[in-house]
This record gives sequence, structure tokens and C-alpha cells, in this order.
Amino acid sequence: VLTGNGFHGSIPGRISDFVSLEEITLSRNSLSGGFPANTTSRLRNLKVLDLSHNFLDGNVPDSIGDSTELLKLDLSFNDFSGEIPSGVG
Repeated sequence: VLTGNGFHGSIPGRISDFVSLEEITLSRNSLSGGFPANTTSRLRNLKVLDLSHNFLDGNVPDSIGDSTELLKLDLSFNDFSGEIPSGVG
């Protein structure tokens, strides 16, 4: 949990190398850029993904709907565009 640390820049694509992660909470920072490709498809144990209150943009990848273990998804207060992937919800 790395909430409110004032982090800037993009979410590193290498975050998906940590395949055992169960929670990613990077809320209330100043992160920008798009959603890292392949993040959710590689993190099969991910239960919590909270990227709220940042400056992230672009589309939410369809692969997020394939995250069968995901219990909490919070992408609020960003600049994402497009539709929510059909597998979410």
C-alpha cells in the first residue's frame, strides 16, 4: 500500500513481474499515463487494485475483466476514457 506518497510519473510496466502480488494500492499520488499493458493478465493472484485519485488516462484494458480473483477495483478520479470492459462487474 503506497497511498499518498506524492509519486509522479507512470506506473512501471515491470510491476507485472511481481506475479505473487495480491494488492496494488497506489491511490492519491500524482501518477500519469496509461494503464500498464499486461498488468492484470500476468497478476493472477491480484485481489485489490486501487489506482484512484491520480492522473491516469487512456483505456482500461479488456484483460482486467479476466482477473477472476479481483475483489476490489477502484479507478475513480482519473482521466480514463472509453467503456468499462465487459468482464468487470
